[in-house]
Amino acid sequence: MIDCKLVTLKIYYFLFFGGIACFVPYISVYLRQLGLLPYQAGIISGTYPFFTFLLKPILGAAADKFDRHKQIHMLCLFLTYCLMFCTMFVPPVNRGQLQIGNDCISCESCCGNSTTEHTLLRSPVLLLLGGDTILQKCSF
Repeated sequence: MIDCKLVTLKIYYFLFFGGIACFVPYISVYLRQLGLLPYQAGIISGTYPFFTFLLKPILGAAADKFDRHKQIHMLCLFLTYCLMFCTMFVPPVNRGQLQIGNDCISCESCCGNSTTEHTLLRSPVLLLLGGDTILQKCSF
């Protein structure tokens, strides 16, 4: 038997958590695409579960104490929508350009964000080179 009074609430929760399940796993991929470093994307994508874990008991106790369950629930949903909407306006990170001269490379775009094995290319320094051997190892 389906309780007809709760059908709209059940549909709402199904759609809300279905949307969250589609959105949350790709937050770190989206942030990496914007140019953030892996640890920065990890910190930002880890704040949602951390604050969920931290605030659920606190807000639940406040709702029980003041008997304002619906108002606190609506406030939390509104804040969730607003914060997720704000992620659309995060600007991309400008890391600079790779500049290649005759005898040097300015690898300011790498800055620890490249997949190169060469340790000198992971820092924003000017390298004096005699050939192109290091460039072949650096993938941008």
